[in-house]
Amino acid sequence: MNLHMGKRILFVDDEEDLLNVIGMRLRAAGYEVLTASNGPDALKLVERENPDLILLDIMMPEMDGFEVCRRIKELKDRSDIPIIFFTAKEAVEDKVKGLKAGVADYVAKSTDSRELLARVAMLLETYEHFKEISMKDELTGLTNYNFFKRQLTYYFNIAKRYGRVFSLLIVDVDNFKSINDTFGHLSGNLVLRKISEELQRVMRKADVITRYGGDEFAIILPETDNNQALALLRRLHKAVGKVECVCDGKRIEAVLSFGRATFADDLQTEETLFVKADKSMYEDKNNKRI
Repeated sequence: MNLHMGKRILFVDDEEDLLNVIGMRLRAAGYEVLTASNGPDALKLVERENPDLILLDIMMPEMDGFEVCRRIKELKDRSDIPIIFFTAKEAVEDKVKGLKAGVADYVAKSTDSRELLARVAMLLETYEHFKEISMKDELTGLTNYNFFKRQLTYYFNIAKRYGRVFSLLIVDVDNFKSINDTFGHLSGNLVLRKISEELQRVMRKADVITRYGGDEFAIILPETDNNQALALLRRLHKAVGKVECVCDGKRIEAVLSFGRATFADDLQTEETLFVKADKSMYEDKNNKRI
């Protein structure tokens, strides 16, 4: 069984016969295959379809593989797509040039198709492993800041382009430093894990819950307008406004502060949305001191 069944591969080559033959073998191995016969078409597919891997010829009319690679690496949300140069050019200087450009592997067209498929599978497996590591918070098991950044950009762009709506919640632990100072860092870690469990219990399946950093969590609420976000925030405040746990026989109580913001057309960047939610959270925190 192919563990990468359904992964999307973009194959770019100006030889139609090769597109058909290699494309057929990739599909037989369980991959979804997109094809392009030139650089400009390939770049359009990269932007629109976001493939999991790109198999890219070097020698093509209009735009060669090196230029296609360079432009992909400049794309904000596509630069980490693994690229394999699949080419008749086998000179060492071309391989070095390709590796310097950021390609992950270099496979000659004379290579047996079984080896090509094996290298594609190995590269996908490697990238999935590192992607999981880079996107996951080790302490809580939630996704981390890297993942949050990508998701926030994605939902912001979708809302901006297609008139959709989403909201953002920020959750912060009040006086977390005093918990660490009083009970120790291991107890502080226990509190953060407990909060992450409670957030996952209360929030909807579609909501994107991340540990943003330190004692702060961020939650993206897809298809959620301001009134719906307010209702969710009230429910969250009631359910986990205070989180209690026991460590070494000592009872620890953590009080949480919450902030929210909803996408609006006049927001220019996703950062401005985050700043609004963060400001709202600090207002909640400061109101408790009055």
